[in-house]
Amino acid sequence: MHKSSRVSGSRWEYLARLLLILSWVLSLALGAATPASAGQIYAEDTTMGSASGTVSRPDQGSVGIDSVDLILTKVARPDPDGARLVGDTVTFDITVCNDSATGVAFLPLSDTYDPTALQFLSATPPPDSTIPLGTLTWGDLLNGTGWTNPMLQGECRTVTVNFRALKTGTTTNTAIVDGAVDEYSNTIPPKTATDSVTVISPAIDIQKTPDLQQARPGDTVTLTIRVQNTGDVPLTNVTVSDPVAPNCNRTFATLAVGEVQTYTCTLVVGTNDVTNVATVTGTPPAGPNVT
Repeated sequence: MHKSSRVSGSRWEYLARLLLILSWVLSLALGAATPASAGQIYAEDTTMGSASGTVSRPDQGSVGIDSVDLILTKVARPDPDGARLVGDTVTFDITVCNDSATGVAFLPLSDTYDPTALQFLSATPPPDSTIPLGTLTWGDLLNGTGWTNPMLQGECRTVTVNFRALKTGTTTNTAIVDGAVDEYSNTIPPKTATDSVTVISPAIDIQKTPDLQQARPGDTVTLTIRVQNTGDVPLTNVTVSDPVAPNCNRTFATLAVGEVQTYTCTLVVGTNDVTNVATVTGTPPAGPNVT
């Protein structure tokens, strides 16, 4: 009995050791034998946005593509006189701000305008190309312009463009950033910004008849005054002034585009020859008075 018990114990010990070896081999095959604390690093996916995907950022893992972005604005400066007239300088400020989680390393810009309405004068920094007519192009605003590269998160840069107004009416100017790249070669979504300017041409005309007439001292001469708004905007406080013939002075509250006001007045001839000159002044919606 004693001998049989010793043989039975050896068998159980053998089986236990065999199961331990098999368990260890299996754990190695499954990769469970090497704990994370032993040096294995697992990259974490920090995607921002549900369907926007990720972009590469080697120093911080993956970053949501919504974190790679720009803010583009375009604003026409107010005219110093309060109105833009034909021949005036029209200035636009185009501002690009880095709204990305990374630096911007490549920043192209184009600016389109109507060459029949605006004539390009200058820009700071100057464009790389002004061809075709109506398009200004900067190949990379971060190369050769003196701007730092990369443009860091939160930084803004402004391009100033000057035009001459060629005709009346409203014209729209458009700035586009397309193909910008961050410092890790991730493409930044394109951006567009527009602004419009209105150029006006207020004008007024006055005619007096007869232009020349003969009269004796003491005679009363009848004059006809004709006032017309010949501009493209309504006028207010339209005033006719005639220092020689005060009876011809008039004021009209408004004068619509193309509207004509005609009236008669009288002048008593004195003992000497006299030159009678009447003037008219009107106030446009913006800018200086016209006369």
